[in-house]
This record gives sequence, structure tokens and C-alpha cells, in this order.
Amino acid sequence: MMPKVAVIYIASIGRSGSTLLELLLNGFENLWTMGELFVLPWYIGENRGRCGCGHTVVECDFWQPIVNRMRPLLGVEGNIALFRDTYSNGKFFRPGDLLRILFKTRAVFESKTDSYCSDNFKLLAEIREQAQIRRQKKIEYLVDASKDFYRLHRLSRCRDIDLKVIHIVKDPRAYVYSKIKNDRMSLTARAAKSIRMSLKYTIENYLIEKVLKTVGVENTFFVRYEDLASDPQKTLRSIGRWLNLSGSRHAIHSFRRVPNHGIAGNSMRHQTEEIFLDEHWKNDLHRWISKLVTLLTIIPGRAYHYFRT
Repeated sequence: MMPKVAVIYIASIGRSGSTLLELLLNGFENLWTMGELFVLPWYIGENRGRCGCGHTVVECDFWQPIVNRMRPLLGVEGNIALFRDTYSNGKFFRPGDLLRILFKTRAVFESKTDSYCSDNFKLLAEIREQAQIRRQKKIEYLVDASKDFYRLHRLSRCRDIDLKVIHIVKDPRAYVYSKIKNDRMSLTARAAKSIRMSLKYTIENYLIEKVLKTVGVENTFFVRYEDLASDPQKTLRSIGRWLNLSGSRHAIHSFRRVPNHGIAGNSMRHQTEEIFLDEHWKNDLHRWISKLVTLLTIIPGRAYHYFRT
């Protein structure tokens, strides 16, 4: 019997620093980051997604042998791509899975869960093997930055996957600003979109936390984007202690030069700038929208220590 595959899953609602966190984790010599793994079938099917190395996945010398061996599992209708409905999006409302998260129902779809776990385990085991060959070291954890809470929930029920989760969040006002800053809209239209994004922030973080309760507090780690970007060394030291990686070297000052084969995520994956804390929202977010966002996200905002209690 093959040993379990240890996976660190980065959970977030997006635009919260998950790609930065993943790139930094890639600096640990005993970790291997994969990017948003459930996007892999779409990258193959449309042959346009670039790996972190700059090549398309089908041309990448790391992914190519994995894709060749695992091709039967990598259709866009299969279990790997489940919860990702297009190249760039997935649906929020999935009644069956949503009910299982909220009410912990198990009886239905167990066979689907078994199939999902089996296919993901096979792919993860193949990636781990290739990563160990590439790095010439034992890989303690694979890092999946898929973020999606439905995928997190399904993986949490896989017996052959040893799952740990890092939940990363951002100030809700910064999150909303990131979603509206490039839209040419009237103030009214911006306010309407800000309401939708505020509700998304509150609901999706709540659902992530519901799943984390089943994963167990010892297997979860909480990170704020602002803390990570302000003092990455401190955050990475804390994560290293949590993962018992005290003997693993980390390339904190040269993380951009560590070979990266992650897929999807923020475009910063392909950039070269050093880490900086982006707080443009403090000057650019309209003050009435800021107040509106604060009101609508008051519960998670206080829980994550962004608003004073």
C-alpha cells in the first residue's frame, strides 16, 4: 500500500495573498507547490495556461511526464477538475455539497467521494514522486493553492490524504477594493458590486471555517495577508514550526529564484518584484463604500482583528 500523501491546502476567497503565500512556501526545500491543482485539466484542454516556469503545462518538463501518465484522469469532466467549471471560474451554489458542509450529511454521494479521493490520490502521488526526483530530497508536503472550499471539503474526507490547511484572509475593505478598482462604473454601480463582494467575503469565509472544524484545530493555521506581506520571515518561521520543518532551509531572500512549477493564481507568479504590502485601498477606496463594506463584514472583520470590537 502506498503511503498517504501529505497536502497543505491554501484556503481563501481569492485576492487575499494565496499566490504570494504559495510562492514563499516553495522556498522550503521539503515542500513542493502545485498552484491551483484543480485547474490543471483546463490548462491541458485549452493548451494555454502557463506553468510558473513560463512554459505551457504541456511543454513544461516537470508537468509533461505527469500529464502523459495521468491523462485518463485529467479530463475537464473528471474528478480533478470538479468544482472548476471553466478555465477561470467555478460556481458558488452547489446545493448537495453546500448542504453537506452546513449539516455534515454523509449518507449520499459516498461512492462519488471515494472516486474523487482515489483519482486525486493517484495524481498527488505521481506529483510527489516526480517532485522528489526533481529536488533530490524527500518532499514532506505538497501545497495545493486551489482555495475553493468545496474542494477543501471533499479532500478533507479522503483517508489517503493527510490534510493540513492554511486559511489566509485580507482586510475586507482591501478585498472589495481589489474587485472594483479596475471597473469603470458609477459610484452607485460600485456600491452595488461592493455589497455583493462583501457578502461573498462573509459567506465564503464562514464556509471555509465550517470545513476547518472537521479538519481539526491542530491541522489548521491562520494567516493574514497584511502580516505575511509586512513580515514574511516571521510568518514563515511560525508555519515552519507548525509543520515541524525546523531542519528545512528556506530561501526567503531568493524565493523568486527557486524553480516554480505552480499553475494558475495571481499574475505575480510570473513577475520579479520583491514582497511589498499593497494598501492602496486606504487612499483610493471611496469613504462611503469603505463604511458600507465595514458594516456588511463586521462579524468576520472583527474575528480577524481588522475592526475594533
